[in-house]
Amino acid sequence: MRRAIRYGLSQNFKGGRSGVGSSLNTNLGSNGGKWRWSSGTKARMATMGGYTPVRSTLIGTIFSKYTVPVFITFTSGAVILAADWVYAVTNEETREKKIRTALKTGSNCPALEDQSSYYPRPELLAKLESIISPETQKHNYYLVTGEPGVGKTTSVLLAVERSTNAIYIDIPENVSAYSFIEAMSAGFDYDFTEDDYVPFAVALRRRLLGSQSGSYNPMTFKDPSMAWAQFKRIFSPILKEYHARRIKNKRQPPVVVIDNINYLATQVPELLEYVQDFAKDCADRGYMTIVFVASRGYATKLLQSRSAWSRGRAIEVDDLSPSDAVTYLVQYKKLDLETAKKVVDQIAGGRVMLLNEVAEAMDEGQTFDQIKSEQMRRVERDFEMLGLLDDGRQRDAGINVMTSLLSTKDRYITSKIMRSLVPRKDIRDALLSQRVFSDHVGSGKITFQTKRVESFAINLLIEREHARNEREAARKQKEKEKHGSTSTSSSSGSGQGASV
Repeated sequence: MRRAIRYGLSQNFKGGRSGVGSSLNTNLGSNGGKWRWSSGTKARMATMGGYTPVRSTLIGTIFSKYTVPVFITFTSGAVILAADWVYAVTNEETREKKIRTALKTGSNCPALEDQSSYYPRPELLAKLESIISPETQKHNYYLVTGEPGVGKTTSVLLAVERSTNAIYIDIPENVSAYSFIEAMSAGFDYDFTEDDYVPFAVALRRRLLGSQSGSYNPMTFKDPSMAWAQFKRIFSPILKEYHARRIKNKRQPPVVVIDNINYLATQVPELLEYVQDFAKDCADRGYMTIVFVASRGYATKLLQSRSAWSRGRAIEVDDLSPSDAVTYLVQYKKLDLETAKKVVDQIAGGRVMLLNEVAEAMDEGQTFDQIKSEQMRRVERDFEMLGLLDDGRQRDAGINVMTSLLSTKDRYITSKIMRSLVPRKDIRDALLSQRVFSDHVGSGKITFQTKRVESFAINLLIEREHARNEREAARKQKEKEKHGSTSTSSSSGSGQGASV
């Protein structure tokens, strides 16, 4: 058509030919309301390379016949997209509200099974409550540590129960980056493993078919850095916003308790380092307080060896005192006084886990001697694993440490003395890695790990002393016999000389 127009205009400029304006009949009143070509225009278009005139009625026909369906289709699509967007935003806002609620009121505190057997420790509980239920923000994070079985988790759970805004997170035994994020999701009641802003169609498909299409696959969380980045991407903006509101409304700072980080330290140490850095950053900015709970060992050494420990503070949970341990067995476990004293002095000391274990064994009908023999066999296996019953440098170093510990009244030596007794770091680390000696990092003390270990060490040194005395007596006897035989030979030789 444009070529036809250009042709008509050129003819007009050349003069004498009627233009396109005169050729094109635009009278919409004729031909049923449609425009049509004049005969002159048709002739001129036929001379332009054989173009055949086509009636331009396609678009008009579509709009005249299908205007309503097209309008409905486009409008419905726009409405669906808008509704999907509104659903995604509203749903995400609802999910984020759960995080803010958890920060405000706390969540996920498991109930203690039996508090009736918990021995009161008011000083320890008061110290834990001061960090788990603080009135003002403390610019530190904390590490609650102690030997396995001293009652760390029980004491911490009691403090969390009394708190109004503490969040408790329990690390699973077989932890991975994905299962750690799942544990964090349970604590905050928000699935950090899932996409944010999930469309309605995806959410409906998941609900009807159980499909996880569109959510984060567990394989994505093989990389700890990616898992932690996913958590921070969602959580950090909400925490920052909540902090501003909290300061304005003068609320208590939130506290997050992460228990059993030993599993994280041994299986995904990189992730524990990310969490520690985050804990320090929260302490610096005053956003919230993070409390780690761990038994003494690799986890505590890892945390305290890094520069991020500058904001960390350790709280040690120790055994019960001997008098408290005896009272616990008599009042709570119904043992007689004499048996309770023997259990404390020879097997359990103040270790709550061992006290309960011995009391349960006695309820089952075992005698004290049977229980002690079984406990000593367990310790013997630990000594064998550590190489303290075989000849070698490690055994000699262990004997020196045991002798030094038993020579003190309070049964401990300092880390400095430990280094002088065992100069080689690899042997020193090996001795402290098993269930024989304990390194109290906070106080710098080295002790036996349990009373049963101390009892076994005493018996072992007594046996070694007896064996040494027997060897010494045998050596002296041999020397005496040798000296006697020599004297007899000399006497007989002198007699023969005199007779001659």
